[in-house]
Amino acid sequence: MFLRSVVLALMLVPSLISGQQAVPPPPRPAEPPPAAAGPSLEATMQYLKEKIEGIGELHYCSGYIPYTSDGTVAACAQTTQSFMVAVDSTSCTLQFDSKNDELHWSFSDRLPLGDISKIELTSINALRGNDSVKADPDLPQLAIHFSKPSLHRHIAKVVMVPDTSQKVDKHHPQQMIQKVQEENSLLKGYGIVFDDADEAARVAKALTHASELCGGGNKELF
Repeated sequence: MFLRSVVLALMLVPSLISGQQAVPPPPRPAEPPPAAAGPSLEATMQYLKEKIEGIGELHYCSGYIPYTSDGTVAACAQTTQSFMVAVDSTSCTLQFDSKNDELHWSFSDRLPLGDISKIELTSINALRGNDSVKADPDLPQLAIHFSKPSLHRHIAKVVMVPDTSQKVDKHHPQQMIQKVQEENSLLKGYGIVFDDADEAARVAKALTHASELCGGGNKELF
């Protein structure tokens, strides 16, 4: 009797095993987006601030202005670039404050990282194409493109205007006074000039990473 019970039990084991349902393996955790795998947004924006301010005061010839109609005599149009950068990771914005001492203009440019569509590492002259006005030397330039006018620019200009508070006659000539004139506009592009190509490439990589973390980047499918 015992032997028959053992034989019957052995006969039932394969049927029990074959009747079990296969249990699928647990799902693999979702892969993080490529941008999320790198440094945090806060760390990346702080890096950008340090590197862009670290360019310092950069002087270069942005082109030549002809003195005569035939263009035989020309003068270099000197340009000075210097930035103070403010970062806000909550709103995903960088703010660049700069000034032009020769023109007495000051600029405040608010750059939304999430609206960037393309970041291009190029040079001043490459962006100008066949334009006869060339920069010297041809420095590396980071070109930032937006899919629509998104960069808010505020300009404060010191201009000379007539002093309307004073009497004007043959004994009192017109007097001119300084006045601050303010303008606001939206731009589709922005450029940052560097004096070192390797440093420009590192900033381009960090800016691309920050833009992707904020939902920007190249949105073209192909």
